[in-house]
Amino acid sequence: MTSWPQGSLDVRDLSVDGSVIEITVNGRLLSKDNEELLPQLEAAIDTHGMIRLLLRLEGFAGVDLRAAMEDIRFDFRHLGELERIAVVGERPREQWITRIGSLFLAGEVRYFDAAELAEAERWILSGGAPGADPVTEIPIAST
Repeated sequence: MTSWPQGSLDVRDLSVDGSVIEITVNGRLLSKDNEELLPQLEAAIDTHGMIRLLLRLEGFAGVDLRAAMEDIRFDFRHLGELERIAVVGERPREQWITRIGSLFLAGEVRYFDAAELAEAERWILSGGAPGADPVTEIPIAST
């Protein structure tokens, strides 16, 4: 049996008005984490209509099945309300997960390596470059 590190979740506002939210996931994202997180995101959407997310994956060990299903339901319920998502990760698989996830979201989604955290923060807080879509520029390894 695989032993996964228990996750911890940290949520904070990056903007004065609360429309830009940073979520840091350490370890494995569990359904109990969503019990805290999703109502906070719902409240921000109710207040602002659209929100932006900066998702930091630190020592990310995946998502349990129940949490993944909750995340998918949330994403579909709020398709047009997630304006921009920046994912900051440490591993190539996180980059691929971001690319696949971006196919199902209406807003802009962009992946940044952990060393690019400051750039991710600038992007999520700014208007961004028109037409920029680095997620689609992820190189496919040749065999």
